[in-house]
Amino acid sequence: MPLVRVSLVPALLLSCTTALRAQASDSSRIGALERFRTASESTATTQTWSATGAWVGGLAGAVTFGAAFYKFTHRDGAVNTTAGNAGGTMVGAAFGAAGGALLGAFIGSLFPKQSRHN
Repeated sequence: MPLVRVSLVPALLLSCTTALRAQASDSSRIGALERFRTASESTATTQTWSATGAWVGGLAGAVTFGAAFYKFTHRDGAVNTTAGNAGGTMVGAAFGAAGGALLGAFIGSLFPKQSRHN
């Protein structure tokens, strides 16, 4: 019997919370939305170099890791096939592009763009 009483407490709290939300006025909901929108727009107006950093980092990572994985899959003593070497190069390029883009976007986001007001 104690398990039934314990399980009723969350249901009771949920019903009270739902009832209180239903009683909230429309003006308080709109005010909360406006505060959220203002906060998101103020942080979104800062222009950074994150997109450029992502492109540069992604391309550099793809070339670097593609070459490294090609070298690794095309080594002496390994079974060298065209499919294996191409597959290793593609896997390396994909991992390098993903990691390079993330790192480039992070580094680019640290540098704000200079505004040109002449």
